[in-house]
Amino acid sequence: MFSLNLPAHLGPFPNGQYCEREWGFLFFMRRMASVNTVLSLMEQFGGDPGKWSRVIKWLSEYIANKFRCKMEAKGLEFFQTRFGLYSESIRHKANEKGYEINGANSAPLFPQPGDMAVMGFVDGNFTATCVPGSGPMGLGAGAPRRSAADMIQQAFYTGWLCRHGIKHLTLDAPDGMTMFCYGPSSIRHNDLTLLHDSGIDREIGVVEYAQGRLLPMHRLMYGDAIFPWRNHLRSRHNASVADVRKVWKDNCDESLSSARMLVENHYGQANMLFPFMSYEPKLKVLNMNLAALYTVKVLFRNMHVCMNENLTSQRFNCVPPTLEEYMA
Repeated sequence: MFSLNLPAHLGPFPNGQYCEREWGFLFFMRRMASVNTVLSLMEQFGGDPGKWSRVIKWLSEYIANKFRCKMEAKGLEFFQTRFGLYSESIRHKANEKGYEINGANSAPLFPQPGDMAVMGFVDGNFTATCVPGSGPMGLGAGAPRRSAADMIQQAFYTGWLCRHGIKHLTLDAPDGMTMFCYGPSSIRHNDLTLLHDSGIDREIGVVEYAQGRLLPMHRLMYGDAIFPWRNHLRSRHNASVADVRKVWKDNCDESLSSARMLVENHYGQANMLFPFMSYEPKLKVLNMNLAALYTVKVLFRNMHVCMNENLTSQRFNCVPPTLEEYMA
């Protein structure tokens, strides 16, 4: 709570009320960490349900507005000094996978420090929501629906998953931290659209050359097969049969794809810590600030990793920064 530098009294809310910081933050965390409704939490907190709804909205927007920069391109400046550490952690893990594939006595895939330039993994994440825009405009049975309800539903619907929702693009590090988060976007857009709109490939270059010196090798992101090769982005080689380095490239594809799957653990960990953001019936695109709530979820997961580490940091043997360093 103190790392967030919250004011002593939260507010003012639209009705002019305030709420004490401790009570408001406790309720907010209780709400994010469960799928209980506001009414069901009244037994613990008492008060007016409308007040607590305003606390949730005010706190989520306050925290998101103040710390969103940590999820944007500007936040990459903090992680830039750790890019070398990240690349070495991924190199060691890729070599371990190579030994599993080719045998313990085989040559390492990346023999020398600096041979591996991948410093993080990029991927898209889908958050399911309830059906938007379909509510009635009046009371009683047979009341007319909202105008353009069908178009609103289509805007957030994907036939591939047969779900409504929003989508984010994240860049995750081998110490378990999320370095970059772009969104939300409609689930109708694929990962390539978010990659283009976020400009993350360009931003990595800006951060890398900010101090006017060229590094021996570009720092790279690694993504699944849908991502194209860019200046700072790599994916599978998918080498042809005629390629003279096909065996090595195939081994690299397998080892890096295995390492990349740890990103899915980050999404699962965030939903486990804050299940409210994975409870589809409660997430309403038109009535809630889902952009702010998702930013808070990712920020809080990063803070949790700083204090406790996670499976990714343990697997890559890469210690995350302290909470004081990250929140400074």
